[in-house]
Amino acid sequence: MPTTRMQKINTQVLYQNMHTGLGDLLSQSEDNDEANNCSPLDFSNPDCRYQNPQLLGSGGMKHVYSVQDSLTGRKVAMAVLKNIRCANDLKLFLDEAKVTSKLEHPNIIPIYDMGNDDKGEPFFTMKLMGGETLADNLRREGTSKSQNKIQLLNDKLNTFLKICDAIAFAHSQDILHLDLKPENIQIGDYGEVLVIDWGLAFHLFDDSLNDDQRRLCGTPGFIAPELKKTKIFSPDHRCDVYSLGVVLRCLLSLTGPLDKAFYSNPENLPASLIAIANKAMHDDPELRYQSVDQVSHDIKRHLSGFATLAEDASQTTLLMLFCRRNVKTILSCCAFALILSIVLHYMQDNADLNNKVKRVQEHQLLITEMNSEELLASSAMRLKALNTDQAELFINQALILDPKNPQLILQCASIHLVDFHFLAAHQKFKSLGSKFDPISELCLKAYSQSFNSLSTEDIRTIIDFFYANKSFDVANNFFLKTRDLIPQKQARTLFEHYFKKLNSGIRSLEFNRPNSLVITGDKELSQCGPLLLLNLMVLDISKIGSQETHLFNKMNLSSLHLDPLTLKRFAQAPAIPQVFINNTEVVF
Repeated sequence: MPTTRMQKINTQVLYQNMHTGLGDLLSQSEDNDEANNCSPLDFSNPDCRYQNPQLLGSGGMKHVYSVQDSLTGRKVAMAVLKNIRCANDLKLFLDEAKVTSKLEHPNIIPIYDMGNDDKGEPFFTMKLMGGETLADNLRREGTSKSQNKIQLLNDKLNTFLKICDAIAFAHSQDILHLDLKPENIQIGDYGEVLVIDWGLAFHLFDDSLNDDQRRLCGTPGFIAPELKKTKIFSPDHRCDVYSLGVVLRCLLSLTGPLDKAFYSNPENLPASLIAIANKAMHDDPELRYQSVDQVSHDIKRHLSGFATLAEDASQTTLLMLFCRRNVKTILSCCAFALILSIVLHYMQDNADLNNKVKRVQEHQLLITEMNSEELLASSAMRLKALNTDQAELFINQALILDPKNPQLILQCASIHLVDFHFLAAHQKFKSLGSKFDPISELCLKAYSQSFNSLSTEDIRTIIDFFYANKSFDVANNFFLKTRDLIPQKQARTLFEHYFKKLNSGIRSLEFNRPNSLVITGDKELSQCGPLLLLNLMVLDISKIGSQETHLFNKMNLSSLHLDPLTLKRFAQAPAIPQVFINNTEVVF
């Protein structure tokens, strides 16, 4: 850079005016005043304040150098006007320094010093930033493959929020930037974000800082559409909002506004961010965000997991966002509900177990106070109620009191057979003598092979044995236990054989459907046990009636048709979904 010489001026007065509080540091005697008078841009002079210039870059109006400030001992950036073509160039250069100096904000580049050399050419100094511009950052990102795209996107949005903070502050001072673009955003080595190059800034209410001859300027693609359509240069806050929308699109697409792919929606990018950019870039200023704060608010809503004002979020989207925001709470509630259900289930099971233990203890107490005949009668009552477990409990206690009683042994053996304890049944029947050899051998066959190995004749032998010994209730329990083991066709054959044999007044058995039976006859049913062999859903005995009613609740019926007399014989309301009398449903 050429060396310039300055005419002798009182530098003490100049620097005292420019740097309030440094007067004592710079005060010199009148004798040394002339010797130390040198141009700030006379870099060859060892007494010059700014030394070691290194060109950083050039713009449309100015060169920017890195220089050493010998007064403060730090490196700063110095802007020097390229050439003065007219008085307006000088005014624009100085206005940039004045406007920028008014904006004291952490995200706006600060101005340190300004002045003129001996030829009257101006300069100003500002913070020297390391790092790179946002444009360089996006170009580097476009050529690299990031592993954590979500974190990278969030980092870019936080950078964008700092840019918004800077512009919002400038707007609060009635200053518009009007040249926002990634090249004018500096990213420091430690994450600092600074908005630079305020050369095209416009003051809304101070015409002394504006260019009277200005019409349209800026960077193509970043200029608000309304500035292109009007002949009068009258920008407002929404012009910067538009440029911010373009910058946001650049962050999302990693391309510039003149690129064909700029307006395409990148894959796996949240629709809310696209909506924010589109709203900020709307051609109609009235449909745009009306302030930078509104843009920041929507970005913060997105980062916090809320629906943005720019998108028309559906109820499903709102629900999904709510779940994402509260995933830890929801998981905690689910875990709590699961633990609570387990505890309640355990408590219920424990309560049921305690009740069972209590009932067993009561039964044990009752049993110990009964003789064998009473125990046999109690066992018979449990068999009638189709409860073989309780029946076995009573009969075993009776055998303790009278172990050689053949009636008790027979009852016990029969219960073992019904419960498929075939070996125990075989041993009990064997102890009763040769008269019981046929049934004893069938028990041994079922034990050594399986119940399914028994033929129809074998099953008939067992049933005939029960009926021969007047053990009707034992037979009913046998029908119930074997209902799901005997094939349907075989079960129907056995049913018809024994049902007609036990009930002499039957006229017809009509199976309208596989699980529906209509019985008609001249005499009421006296033994309904064989019905337990069938998997019936609908049973109609309205045209015959029945003296026995306690078995119907064990048949898993969904519909039962009765005559009025049979209904009266029920000790309590039938546990059947639908009960009809004369085709009219009865409500209990």
